[in-house]
Amino acid sequence: MKYLLEVEWTDTVASDVGRILAALPDEVEQTTSLVPQGRSRGFIVVSADDPKVLDGVARAVTAAGAEVKVVAGHEG
Repeated sequence: MKYLLEVEWTDTVASDVGRILAALPDEVEQTTSLVPQGRSRGFIVVSADDPKVLDGVARAVTAAGAEVKVVAGHEG
């Protein structure tokens, strides 16, 4: 299943979010590759067969100080 995550962050949080995304679990595939600093919002596309694994990623991003929302999901 592919998910579009809408993520909002501050510049101080962007590098932490980038580190989390660089260390995604094997079950999660990221198809976008940049958390741009100097912007406060972006979209990250990930694929995961198990939504619980994706929930863990979303919790880690939130714990880093960003806001995250699953915008859409579809088979891919």
